[in-house]
Amino acid sequence: MEAQAKIAGSGDFSQAQGSALFPQIEGYIAASSQERMDEALASLAEKKDDWLSVSIDERIAILDEIAEDAKGVEREWVGLAIEEKGFQTDAFNQAAEIIAYGAMFRYIRRLRQALLDIKLHQSPQFPGPIKTRADGQVTVGVFPQKWQDRLLFPNYSLEVWMEPGIKADEVSEKQAAAYRGTGQKGEIVLVLGAGNTSLLPLTDFMHKLFVDNKVVLLKPNPVNEYMGPLMETAFQALIRRGFLQIVYGGIEEGSYLVEHALTDEIHLTGSDKTFESIVYGSGPQGEERKANKKPILAKKFAAELGNVSPVIVVPGPWSEDDIHYKAAHLATMVVANAGSFCTTPRVIVQHKSWDQREAFRNEVGEVLDKYPTTRAYYPGALERHADIVKAHPEALHYGEPKEGHLPWTLIPDLDPEQKDDVSFSKESFCSLFAETALEAESVVKYIEKAVDFANESLWGNLSVSIFVHPKSMADPAIAEAVDQAIAKLRYRTVAINDYGSLAYLMFMAPWGGFPGNEQHDIQSGTDVTNNPLMFSHPQKSVLYSPFQLRPSPLSIVSKDVVRVAKKFAKADMSPSVGNMLSFAWTALQG
Repeated sequence: MEAQAKIAGSGDFSQAQGSALFPQIEGYIAASSQERMDEALASLAEKKDDWLSVSIDERIAILDEIAEDAKGVEREWVGLAIEEKGFQTDAFNQAAEIIAYGAMFRYIRRLRQALLDIKLHQSPQFPGPIKTRADGQVTVGVFPQKWQDRLLFPNYSLEVWMEPGIKADEVSEKQAAAYRGTGQKGEIVLVLGAGNTSLLPLTDFMHKLFVDNKVVLLKPNPVNEYMGPLMETAFQALIRRGFLQIVYGGIEEGSYLVEHALTDEIHLTGSDKTFESIVYGSGPQGEERKANKKPILAKKFAAELGNVSPVIVVPGPWSEDDIHYKAAHLATMVVANAGSFCTTPRVIVQHKSWDQREAFRNEVGEVLDKYPTTRAYYPGALERHADIVKAHPEALHYGEPKEGHLPWTLIPDLDPEQKDDVSFSKESFCSLFAETALEAESVVKYIEKAVDFANESLWGNLSVSIFVHPKSMADPAIAEAVDQAIAKLRYRTVAINDYGSLAYLMFMAPWGGFPGNEQHDIQSGTDVTNNPLMFSHPQKSVLYSPFQLRPSPLSIVSKDVVRVAKKFAKADMSPSVGNMLSFAWTALQG
């Protein structure tokens, strides 16, 4: 290599586009020594070929062990996440941490079922149907898979669209590529885990192990490495057999592992700036290498990065109840994890001529104003918020923030022609979002312009949402325009009437940036994770959700959201008839 790759981070938010260089923090756990990191990699090197020969039955047994071991850390797992993020007085985000913990078991079941299907049918099975659109693109129905899905997610469905050129009869033939043929060589993947939620690192390393068939060295992000010891307990079945190792540290340790001769591949969930500093190096020299497309890293590098997530609101005959419901829904999406998800709504796109535009925007603010502010726990959130508000003094603030908190902040009526606006080009990763409106002579033309705006003016291509009323979809012209919007949006996940995180949590939808991103313009990343059906060449996932779900038990306006979340998680952990019905009954009370 020409120079050493560096994992850099400062908190600088001055780049032209993308996410921030998040400031580095001191880890909760002592950094691993070079001796320990060498030892971990050497151990994995001895086991990487052995993993290839582990039978399907033994892999299923390992997953069963993990499920049992993970149940033993429930109280500590949820309690520690709530405490360290400062969510003790935030009922909704307590509930979100409970649900995230329970979702781990759903993911384990998905992998288990996929392995069983490979044993019985040579490839993971999906409920179907397989369809071929008029333009020749193939879509596959993947959700709901079982009756439990229908109880937990009533009236939801999910499709995976294959890349153009893939034929219907090729879908199953190309699944589970890592489990077909011979001659595969064992490899070690370094997983640089996400810092915002404990669920992402474990789904990343489980994907690398069970879908890509490679052993893993996990280095958690210092922001949430406090979960590391609990992961070591929950995933002891893999660690004990030598197929997973966990080490700790920051920039220095990460850079050492990236450069290490035994590291074959890297996966990062995090910032595009971290990705670029690894691929090209940091500072002016790194910028020059990027401009000249001369990377200093030759290893395979997969990444799931950020996004300025849009919500496209299709005008329609919304009642006052509709406006209140969808405003609460949108506000819930903003509040989740203190606004520190890559799918947090960042830009609300509306039709300028819609007579309910301001009513909807104002209602979102009113809902947020009634919800307590949340600790801005993610490093640099206070500074990023201040930088953006300085550029937009017209920003509206809701709630009364305590020390260390931020208000819920909406920047209204941005000019859509100002493509370099900070709210369009940079991911704030805090409790802040914006709204813009497009001129169009009709709803159909508006939808077309909204697609172009999302594709061309907003940074990233991870996830986009469309809110559209069922009465609007009864109009054939609007229904066709929405269908064409889904097809033309260059995003990996398109969520109708919900947001992308829900598609992720169903654990049936490949996740990542839209196909075709290149290293010098990485956008939301390359390759996919969260793909237990082991599709080859998926293009996008499309989630279809009800416009309203009554009652709405997992919302910031719900009466007993923590109790409902506990029932939801219990049903995920042990999906018996009794647990499912107990959740359904509790949800109906909300």
